[in-house]
This record gives sequence, C-alpha cells and structure tokens, in this order.
Amino acid sequence: MAILLLIPGIALPTITGWMIVRLLEYRHPVLTSLERWILGFVGGVTFTMFATFLLHIAGLIVFTFWGFLSVQIFLTAILGTGYIFAKLPSTNYTLPTLSSAPYSSLTKLLIIVLVLWTLLKIAGGAMMLMGTPAYHDDVFNNWNMRGKVFFETHRLTLTLPMGNEIFSRDGVSSYPPTVPMVKTWLALFYGDWHEGLINSIHILWYLATAVLVFFFLRRSAGFLWALIGIYLLTSLPLYLIHGSNAYADVFMSLHILIPLLLLHLASSQKDPSRRLAALKLSAFFTGLLVFTKNEALLLYLPPILLCAATAILTDVYQKCLSRRQSICILFYYLGFLTLTLLPWLTFKYLHDLPFGNAKAISGLNIGWQPGVPYALWINTFFEGNWIFLFPFLIQTKN
Repeated sequence: MAILLLIPGIALPTITGWMIVRLLEYRHPVLTSLERWILGFVGGVTFTMFATFLLHIAGLIVFTFWGFLSVQIFLTAILGTGYIFAKLPSTNYTLPTLSSAPYSSLTKLLIIVLVLWTLLKIAGGAMMLMGTPAYHDDVFNNWNMRGKVFFETHRLTLTLPMGNEIFSRDGVSSYPPTVPMVKTWLALFYGDWHEGLINSIHILWYLATAVLVFFFLRRSAGFLWALIGIYLLTSLPLYLIHGSNAYADVFMSLHILIPLLLLHLASSQKDPSRRLAALKLSAFFTGLLVFTKNEALLLYLPPILLCAATAILTDVYQKCLSRRQSICILFYYLGFLTLTLLPWLTFKYLHDLPFGNAKAISGLNIGWQPGVPYALWINTFFEGNWIFLFPFLIQTKN
C-alpha cells in the first residue's frame, strides 16, 4: 500500500515543474501535453528539492513533513499566481504527421510482441527495485543512507556513520542532496522509512527517459523509428540495471538528456519565438543539472554549454535569431546557472566538501594510460553492458 503514495507524494512538485515549463514556453508552446507533464515531473522534483535545500541552510525550515510541504505549497501558490496572471493559451504543440506506408500484419505482430516484451522487462525491474532491500554499495552507503539520516535527524547532516563506525563528512556528503532529499520527503509523506516507496521514484525517472526518447524520435523520424529507438534503449542491459536500482545515474542522465533534446527541438523550429521558448527550457534544465551529481558539474555541464553556445551562434549567423534575442537567451543560461551553481558551490566551500566522485580532484593527475582504449573497446562491445555486437559472440563447436 505504501507504493500507492508515490504519485500523491510527487504531485505538488510535478505541478510546480509543469507551471515553470509552461511559463517558460509562454505564448509559444513547443511541447505536447504529455511532454510538458514529464518535464514538469523531472524539473519540478529537482527544483523543489533545491528550493527546500536553500530554505533549510538559511535556517527557515527543517526536514520535517511540514517543512517539505510548506515549500511545495509556497512554490505552487507563487507559480500558480503567475500562471493565472499570465493568461496563457491552453493550446499545445501538435506533433507533425509523417507519411508512412501501411504496416503489414507481420510488422504489427512484431511491434506488439516487442512492446509487450519491453513492458515485461521494465515491470520485472520495477518489482525488483521496490521489492528487494538495498544491497548495492552506492545505494546503502550514499543515496539511501543519506536520505535516512536526513529523515532521522530532520536536517542536512553531513557527518555520516560509516560501516566501521568511523564518522566522516567527506566523500558521499559532497554530492548534491537532491536524490536523498526526495527519499526523505517520500518517507516523511508515508510516516516511516519504507524502502519500496523511497526507491520507486527511480523507475519513474527511467520511464521518463524512455518516453521522452520516444516522443522526440517521433517528431523527426516517425512512429516506427520511435518504437525502434525506445526498444533499443530499453534493451541496453546496463541502463536497465541502473533504472531498476536505486542509483542516481539514470536520474543524472535524464537531466543531461533533456537540455540536449531541447537544443535539438530549438534547432527544428522555424518560428524564432518558438526557438527561443525551447532554448529557455534548455537553459532551465541546464541549470538544474548542477544539482544532480558532482560528475554533472565537472564532466557534462561544459560540453552542454559548448553545444548551447554553438547552437546560438549558428542561429545568429543564419539569421534565425537576432543578436538581441541571442543575448537574451544567454542571460537565461547565465541566470539559471547562477541560481543553482552559486549557492551550491558556496555551500561546498563553506563546509570544505570535495569535488569529484566523492573524492577531491585537487590531486588529480592527467596522463596517457596505454590500456584504456583496449579496456573501453572490450567493455563496450564484448561484455554484457551494451550487447552491441552480441550476434558475433555466438560460437559453434564442430
């Protein structure tokens, strides 16, 4: 029964995210209704946890049920007021109709079989996620442990108990607390720490990724290719394993995917106003990326910003955007990044939290390692993570 509280538990953050997305689109919608709700869920949950984090470190709330709920009600009220006064049209973007040949009976049967098989795999992963106690190292030593400590102490505790009873404030406490805070909120919403409930949010992030990939492929390549794309994505063993475990990697990958998808969406818009709307959304989700994992800030944010800058400069060169519009969108990127990056970096510096994969990068040495290309080749093509070349691994014996 506890699992049934997942949807009510994320309702207000999702509504908050939906209104942010709708206000950024303003009078030039570029998303379908379902896409907007999915982006609202992803962005709303992360943004709500970020706002809760800010108010908590400012000493205005504590990590109790009413502390979390007060932030959600406040954000919903403020954004709801803005949405009412904006008087936005209720129209949604309509996906283009791409002509295609009628599917044969065999093709339809194959589609049905593959869809059912995909749903079965995801359902199996979800059952394992919600019905199995946490046993992966990163789960019980980081994401779930931190969430339970927040749940018990009602504050953003940085000094955490380790397995050998040594207390540490380094390592996993250096990660942004978004995922542990979501787990804390769900546990507070239920009234007790329930592994199935607090882990169930991860399968929603996995499903959100799959659905977004489907819709964005549907825009440009058609229904059949969208089905093929989502089937290939859900067939990758490593991604399904991460999606059906309480890791934060799918959560982070979703926040990497969305800004890039929105950049692609912007490039496909002929109307400059719609192009700007898509770029504003990309800027918002690029800012949220900072508050996912340390790797997002150090590894993935720079290339995304490079892609965004290249896209904007290309639009100006091709006269798809004016210089004034390009400067405006650059300020959106700067504003959203400053909103998240400045408080988080300040917090890390004030509490002496390291950067990197739970370890400081100050002593990092960069040099050529001769075995790395071979290891990447074997890991990518000849192990069970991706199964790209699995047909070539079939061997016969004489």
